[in-house]
Amino acid sequence: MGAVQKLATTVIVGLVALATLLVVLLANEGNRRDDELDEQEEVAIERAIDTYIANCVACHGPGGEGLTTPGEQGTGRIGLPLGGMTEAGRRAQELNQSQDPTIRKQRYDAIHDVLHYGRGQMPAWGIEGDNRLNDEQIEELILMIQNVDWDHVYNEAIETYGGYPTPQPPPVAAAAATGQRAAAQEDIGSGQAASPVASPASDAQTGQPQAPPAAAGAPPVTVEAKNIQWVQKELTIPANTPVVFSLVNSDPTGHNFTIDALNFAVDMPASTTTQSPPLTAPPGTYEYVCTVPGHELLMTGKLIVSAEAAAPAPAPDNPPAAEASAPPAAAGAAPATGAPVTVEAKNIQWVQKELTIPANTPVTFSLVNTDPTVHNFTIEALGYKVDMPASQTVAAPPLTAPPGTYEYVCTVPGHELLMTGQLIVQ
Repeated sequence: MGAVQKLATTVIVGLVALATLLVVLLANEGNRRDDELDEQEEVAIERAIDTYIANCVACHGPGGEGLTTPGEQGTGRIGLPLGGMTEAGRRAQELNQSQDPTIRKQRYDAIHDVLHYGRGQMPAWGIEGDNRLNDEQIEELILMIQNVDWDHVYNEAIETYGGYPTPQPPPVAAAAATGQRAAAQEDIGSGQAASPVASPASDAQTGQPQAPPAAAGAPPVTVEAKNIQWVQKELTIPANTPVVFSLVNSDPTGHNFTIDALNFAVDMPASTTTQSPPLTAPPGTYEYVCTVPGHELLMTGKLIVSAEAAAPAPAPDNPPAAEASAPPAAAGAAPATGAPVTVEAKNIQWVQKELTIPANTPVTFSLVNTDPTVHNFTIEALGYKVDMPASQTVAAPPLTAPPGTYEYVCTVPGHELLMTGQLIVQ
């Protein structure tokens, strides 16, 4: 009997211990799940930081400070504050990261809609047809904005860009204009000495190939990058003439000068001036950009290659007698004097609100899209529609129209309200 009692006691003690262990495990299950959720959120926030650095820094800054940063008279950024050490940034962070459930849900909805559909100069990142970010990336960005330590984002951005964006070094443009070398500046944030400004005579010293001299009548054209923007938003050069660009980079980060349509790209090292190889281009309108991730949204310009700007050919020794007027153009061909009509989309608006073209005459449109989102040029009454890919210039097919007044629009959802113009055919 004593052995049976001892066995029963052992069983009971074991059951009690097992029950106690189950109670402890069940009691800790909530904490375990919370820990797993926290870990998943941390991983998602880290992915979102990478997404932010790749796509959002140019407009909103490395620490979410947006339009301005302490001690600067503006940065050239166009994004509103999300966080950071400025007064506006702190207010934005307090609102976005509010612990009040009602306010937090309101901010979630607002950020979600802006990321998906755009607002003002903020492009649509998730709208169908322009899917730059998928739904998961957008959700992760919202999670980041509502929870992140912006100091951590700033440090990650500085490490990624090697010091960008930081306070500007002394300007190099003046030294470049006189052909003198500027003193080397300390590259803030990286601790490395910045490359000195190079004049054409110093190319051998910098290891860069020396550009051939520009053709007579086509002096070097200066293009300056400053505060992550092109100082020159529009350039005009002569057609079919070699032109050299003097590329001045006043920023402490690298850029490039790229004209995709002409297969022309030149790197612009931080805080240097670079002479490009000569470019010879046919008449037309082209877009130049910096393709460094996050820069293209702000660094887009228009290059006009003009036949009228070309240097005149030398007069022959025996000029021919005056010719009779040229015969009319063949049916269906654009008139000899009819230059393409430029229509530009900028900030989800038409720059040209009204256009006038001749009736019953083929007219070609040069459709310039300076926005980071797609558009189209549509004249529904004439059955005419041409797509305009983001940040590109498109030569539209000829349009021949009878006299009248027509409306042109962009039919992308949400754009038509702002993008409506009037075409007068007379």
